[in-house]
Amino acid sequence: MYRCPWKAGLYLDIVSHVQSIRLDILMLWFAMAGSDGKPDAIFAKFGDSGHFKSVKEDLNSTLEDAHGLAIAMISHEGGKFSGLSNLKHTTGIDDLGALPGLITELNGKMKIPATAPDSMEDDEVCQVSTVCMLLDITIKHIADTMKVTIRQA
Repeated sequence: MYRCPWKAGLYLDIVSHVQSIRLDILMLWFAMAGSDGKPDAIFAKFGDSGHFKSVKEDLNSTLEDAHGLAIAMISHEGGKFSGLSNLKHTTGIDDLGALPGLITELNGKMKIPATAPDSMEDDEVCQVSTVCMLLDITIKHIADTMKVTIRQA
């Protein structure tokens, strides 16, 4: 009887947040795909930007922290939980620090088309704006996964 009781509530919370993250990624795909369902190489327009590289690193490291923390907490059976010491970042986890700089950079690069496309789904400015918004929402959902796990600890 030394084991911690099964964390059913935590498990359900984590699954719920992972479903939100999955939906964010699917929406990113649809935003990039446009009306024809084929990706329009949106990231090629700013993939070489230093701000985008920072956003990508922030997103990846936060997701890695959230994954490691969730697995450690769910598999923790007894004693004091020490999984929080493995976190790389403990502040600003729900914010992409370089996103405002990326948006400013994109504002300088992107041009409003002379003629409106047939669909907003095919408008480059709309696609890039949607991608930036979804990246911000995705980091918030990843941070929510971490927060619910930390509250359990």
